[in-house]
Amino acid sequence: MDSKDKRSAKSIFEEYINFNNMRMTAERRGLLDAVLSTKGWFTREELAKMLKKDYSLNVSRATLYNNIKLLKDLRIVVAHRFSDVTKYALASVPNRNGLIYTICSQCGKIKELKSKEMVQMISNYKAKRFSIDGYSLILYGLCSTCKVSNTKQSLKKKVGKMK
Repeated sequence: MDSKDKRSAKSIFEEYINFNNMRMTAERRGLLDAVLSTKGWFTREELAKMLKKDYSLNVSRATLYNNIKLLKDLRIVVAHRFSDVTKYALASVPNRNGLIYTICSQCGKIKELKSKEMVQMISNYKAKRFSIDGYSLILYGLCSTCKVSNTKQSLKKKVGKMK
């Protein structure tokens, strides 16, 4: 998300807070700033640690949950359930490339994938009676580190049986 998009997200959040007669607390402002400064995926727990370390804010669990839900409802962040944890990331900007990720099924490492072919294919897709304004595509498999590790373990087992 570039600085223009971050200013837009900040404006949307602040307008919503004002319109609904909510208070723009230091916790809310810090949480929004922390989320907008993230690169990649984060959990609520990681966000809480970042708020404490980088913003000197002790945010309650309820404040964290409620404001992340609000950011999700306002389409500033997206949530995905990966294996056993929910992670969040800044939402893709409408009419731009969506999000394509590879996720290692063994270690959980998430990596953004840049694929002009996939982006083109998805961009050309026309859904009936539905307007696409963003997308996420997730590919599961093994990262190179886990694949090498599994191969080494497999070889050790085979050698062990041969003795």
